[in-house]
Amino acid sequence: MLHQEICSCSKCFAEPNALKDAEKLAEETNDHHICCGFKMCLLGHGNYDARVAFIGEAPSLAPTGNRMVFGHKSFPVFFKLLEELDLKFEDVYLTNLVKCYLPHAQTGEIVNCDVYLEREIRVLSPPICILFGQKVVKHFFPEASIWGEKHTRSGVFGRIYLTLPHPMLCVYRPEMKETYFKTVRKVKRLMDQKSLEFWQK
Repeated sequence: MLHQEICSCSKCFAEPNALKDAEKLAEETNDHHICCGFKMCLLGHGNYDARVAFIGEAPSLAPTGNRMVFGHKSFPVFFKLLEELDLKFEDVYLTNLVKCYLPHAQTGEIVNCDVYLEREIRVLSPPICILFGQKVVKHFFPEASIWGEKHTRSGVFGRIYLTLPHPMLCVYRPEMKETYFKTVRKVKRLMDQKSLEFWQK
């Protein structure tokens, strides 16, 4: 099960404890970020020195009732995706656009959580972010396609962004699996084209 960590939130009544690496994020988490009013927030999980971060829509609810960064049903597809990208689970970082479990992330919650996502990405500073799903892609790049595009943003988000449908697409629509992994291989080629830039940061 993915390790869960609680962030400080003025509406969630949680103790101030952002990511596990307290020294790295102390300055970023002194003040409470604005949340969407749910009881507890779930932050990202993974390697804080990761060079690749995956950004999904919102935490999922496991059968046990625990919140998870990504839904357990998508794990087989996600691990296959990592294999296609020549990545290991322990070497990547996973997070979400919205930090609270919601059946569907709405515009209000996305706006409320955006300030924390900006801090999270700025502090961890991965050279590449892979955006999962239409809602996430459109938040960063309103005109972008989810089907394997490469984008950059200046300022806080000055890094490479690659787009993909969420792995759950293959769960809900198994007939799309071949098309999905064809797009994953396209993303891998985009990564390889810039590999020197990514890995020599």
